[in-house]
Amino acid sequence: MILIAGISILILRLLPNAHLVPTAGQKPYILVRTEPLAPTAMVETQPFSLSNVLTSTQSSEIVITKVGTYGFIELTDEQLLEVAAPYQAVLVRRGPHVAELVFTDPADKELHMKN
Repeated sequence: MILIAGISILILRLLPNAHLVPTAGQKPYILVRTEPLAPTAMVETQPFSLSNVLTSTQSSEIVITKVGTYGFIELTDEQLLEVAAPYQAVLVRRGPHVAELVFTDPADKELHMKN
């Protein structure tokens, strides 16, 4: 039975497929005909009338700055270390005018910043 099914499938594969071979009245291609687009399908633009144009005036503001004192004071190294008290901190120099306050215990920094 399996032998008969196998031979049948083999014969069907070897036979030419009737659907692939065009008949005498049928062509192997589709002819496409084009025609102009209908006028109702066209999109045109028109200029705006003056009533549709919006204008705005340019505005500007004058800002004047002046030199003043803001009440900031620069702390000395000793004053900065006093501000960090009662926590232990060290002052690390990164350059002639650059320094960083480093707490010896990172948890102290969090506590100090909350106050």
